[in-house]
Amino acid sequence: MDRLLGNIIDDYTLYRIIQSIIVILSMFTVYLGIQIALTWKFLKKDKANSDEIISQKEVSFEAAYS
Repeated sequence: MDRLLGNIIDDYTLYRIIQSIIVILSMFTVYLGIQIALTWKFLKKDKANSDEIISQKEVSFEAAYS
């Protein structure tokens, strides 16, 4: 790695860049987990037909993003 980027980026800067990418990906993963948990919580599970559950998910996604 030093041969490729040694003249451009030092080790500490590369470490900070990789650490920042990991933090951003972790925050995105937590965000997706919260979205999935909230969607699952507010999904009415008493409907036995899977087609109705899928259409209910589509409606909730449309309502969330409109």
